[in-house]
Amino acid sequence: MTLVLLPLPYGNPVEFEVPATLAANLRQIADTLLAAYRQVRSEIRETPPPEDLTSQIADVQQRLLRLLPDLGDHEETDIIYIYIMSWFSQSVDSAGPAPAATLSHFRMPEEYPLRISTYISHVLAWIIVWETHRADGRAMPEYPYTEFRSEPQFKQKKLFVPNAFQNGMALVPNNPVIAAGLRAIFKGGPKARTLLGGWSQIGRRVLYRQFHRSGRGEIRYYPEFPTSGQNSVESAETLWDFVEQLNPFTADVALAILAQLCDPSAGNRPKFPLRQSVLINSDAILRYKGIQKYGKDRRVMEKRIHDEMERLRTLHFDLQRYPVPWNKKGFKYQGDRLFDIVKVETYQLQIFDKEEIIETAWSVRAGQWAEHFFNTEQERVWTSRMAKALIEMDHRNQRKTAQVAKKIGYLLLTVPGGTAHLNHPVMRRIDRILEEIGELPAPEHRTKDWAGRMRDTLMKAWETLLDAGLIKNLKFPDGFGFGDTDRTKGWVADWLCSKVVILTPEAVPEPHRSPSGTNVKAPQAQLGKYRRRMTRQIRKKPANLQLQVGTPAFRKRIRNACQERYITQKSLARILSVAPSTLSNILRGHDLPSLELAEKLHKWLDETS
Repeated sequence: MTLVLLPLPYGNPVEFEVPATLAANLRQIADTLLAAYRQVRSEIRETPPPEDLTSQIADVQQRLLRLLPDLGDHEETDIIYIYIMSWFSQSVDSAGPAPAATLSHFRMPEEYPLRISTYISHVLAWIIVWETHRADGRAMPEYPYTEFRSEPQFKQKKLFVPNAFQNGMALVPNNPVIAAGLRAIFKGGPKARTLLGGWSQIGRRVLYRQFHRSGRGEIRYYPEFPTSGQNSVESAETLWDFVEQLNPFTADVALAILAQLCDPSAGNRPKFPLRQSVLINSDAILRYKGIQKYGKDRRVMEKRIHDEMERLRTLHFDLQRYPVPWNKKGFKYQGDRLFDIVKVETYQLQIFDKEEIIETAWSVRAGQWAEHFFNTEQERVWTSRMAKALIEMDHRNQRKTAQVAKKIGYLLLTVPGGTAHLNHPVMRRIDRILEEIGELPAPEHRTKDWAGRMRDTLMKAWETLLDAGLIKNLKFPDGFGFGDTDRTKGWVADWLCSKVVILTPEAVPEPHRSPSGTNVKAPQAQLGKYRRRMTRQIRKKPANLQLQVGTPAFRKRIRNACQERYITQKSLARILSVAPSTLSNILRGHDLPSLELAEKLHKWLDETS
């Protein structure tokens, strides 16, 4: 530390004890301020400002700003503020008693509402006007503003980003590419090398591979850094370092961008989701996250968002003959990204001709995958709704319950890559859920108490999702529900193989009409009783079962199930042992199925749900 003396126009200089690295810069700033102050005072003697007090202050402030480049928001800000307040206090003392409230008007709040140069120029302008009145023998003026920070001319203009979460909900893309990308992110982190079904190294490449259910195609995610030379190859350890930095906050930033791309305010159906670029900044992402940080903490979060943007820019993927409903053979392309991201920075000149970034935003456009899944002309708009409560959940590792609830909400309830969760209860094995969200280590990496802790965390995560209204109800097998504490020998294997039935609010059935016009209740898709009730309907009411299959809602369920599993009508007809034309007439509503065929259709839906 070193002692620095900063000069004032009156009396003795002000002493500050500062790091030696700041001393020279502070002296230069003080000399610049003093020179600007003296030059503007001499100008006023030659060309007096307007008579109106507020106009006088504005005129003097503009003269000062022409001489005073922006000081920025750097380490010297607090010292400069104290220096200016000392200057102001000395000026008031030399002029005699001042109104008690005057000094408080100039106190800079911790959340700076404006650039420090704007603030300093205003204080110096008031000092100059004050001293001008005193020199002319006029009465000392009162400060004309009730509150310094309330003046709109001093507020900085921020980039306007439309709110994508209207009424707490937003649209996001829901397709296999996005679902695979979220799985790749969740399977990153410090434990990426130990997870089951996670990232793997093939030669010098580090990949996450998601295979199609048929085994015919795959999606590969991998990091690819922008390099100056085409032949530059990153080491495997560098690639692993990137993968181990992926975290749930990366997914939050990705989902915020996807929600912005699907913002309904972009226009009508032909205009959104957008395949052209949109602007998003850190303020919008923090607003979606529900994070309110100021000062240094906010700058830390903004830096974190910048880092996550760079990671998303680095994440690439390949499609290897991945089947889709409109192309059963699959298509293939390489080197795509979730987003094409361009950083947009607004600069302002600091004092001593240094540049300072006032605001950073990103111009973001969906990758080439949008040509297939955002194709409004061919009605391939695959989107689903996401609750703001999900993105607001804590992403930090020390909040494990919220982190697991967030992962489940993203991958099972928002972007599973299909729509099964919207049409009927979804039955999933516990180990499959843990594997998808990146919480299932390989057996050799599981500690002795891993299963117990993971089971407790998972149960609390289910409760979090239920309390938030993101899940309507749950059904656990006997011995593995809420309050079940029996953990006898061998319980871990049984727990991992057990199945949970998840009912989302969208999957709660509603009454609808049969083709004959009579009111018929939809199949009772209610958790653990779902299969039993369906069995009773088959046994007791065969006629109604045939009518149910003939309803538009049931036919839509069959079509959706075929699309989700990439099964053609011809393949389904072969599974059901009927002619393709028979099944086609049933799905178009021309014919009702026989009782035997109705039972087969119900059974097939149950087995694939």
